[in-house]
Amino acid sequence: MNKGLVLLSAAVFACFLTAKSQINDAGLWLSGNFEKNLSQSFGLSFTQELRLMENMSVADVVFSDLGTEYRFNKHFRFAVHYRWINNRRNDESYASLHRFYADLSYRTKFSPVIISVRERIQSEFAPFNSGNTSNPELFSRTKATVKLDLDRRISPYFYTELFNPLNGGNGRIITKGRYCLGFDYELNSRHKLDISYMIQHKWEDVPENDYIVGLGYTFSL
Repeated sequence: MNKGLVLLSAAVFACFLTAKSQINDAGLWLSGNFEKNLSQSFGLSFTQELRLMENMSVADVVFSDLGTEYRFNKHFRFAVHYRWINNRRNDESYASLHRFYADLSYRTKFSPVIISVRERIQSEFAPFNSGNTSNPELFSRTKATVKLDLDRRISPYFYTELFNPLNGGNGRIITKGRYCLGFDYELNSRHKLDISYMIQHKWEDVPENDYIVGLGYTFSL
């Protein structure tokens, strides 16, 4: 936990240092999620997502994600996923990427506050002619979320996520950070909406800030 706080502090400080010379963009991420509990401990999920960037005018990423989750108890969960990604290239063509990842999550509640921490290890394979120096690209992604359970339909939340390259990354410890504020709205026991606003910062030769509106729908089977 201390390591995560140090990395988060470094990421926020770096944002201020690079604010004078950077690229800014606006995006809209639209997702549909389907969940099915097969037992009290075991569940399946499928997500289809479209990410519009360049001021919400271009389909930058389209992906399909299939995963399974196992709940050890009320605190710990483990999940594995496969994601098929169509990613837009600089020449406006699209490349198919294949991502495999595993999540280990811890969740606790101090009513009405729910705190969760998730560590993700992901491996992403690009086409052999993509020119990527690292194939597959390996990342560790640390995410911390604070959510309010108000015993109402609306549940506000905030999360931050840091991307740590395990290979490549041009020597950077952190290459991307996400800071998101949003809320879940339960229409009923099966249908839920998710509305969020996220700032995504990329530490590159020319830093980039993305300001992204997220709209999601979840149907629980």
